[in-house]
Amino acid sequence: MNHYEQEYFDFCLEAMVHGHIITSAGRQMLKYGERQVPFHRALWNYCHRDDPVLSTEVIHHKNGCHLDNRVENLEKMTAGEHNQLHVEKIRQLHTEGQPYPYKTRGPSKQLKKKKYERKYPDSY
Repeated sequence: MNHYEQEYFDFCLEAMVHGHIITSAGRQMLKYGERQVPFHRALWNYCHRDDPVLSTEVIHHKNGCHLDNRVENLEKMTAGEHNQLHVEKIRQLHTEGQPYPYKTRGPSKQLKKKKYERKYPDSY
């Protein structure tokens, strides 16, 4: 663990004791002073002090619910493993003919077009 990772780890432990939880963009954040940390990362570091999250690692929610921060629902893995896990899930759903279950980054073109058609019905 390098100096910055140790500082982050120490902050997580301090925030778990003295911080408070806020919700931002559908995720729980732990706020302490002026800094914020994702609650699931702080919780992992607090419960697994002998195996802290490094800067190259992520914490995955096994059931896909970002608000379910039970320790048994969290799993530490590298960013590459995490991406591969989601790619495999998408491929599996695609072969089964199911829709993509995760939020996209913005409204689709079809949705934007429908909103425009409702707002300006005479233009089509």
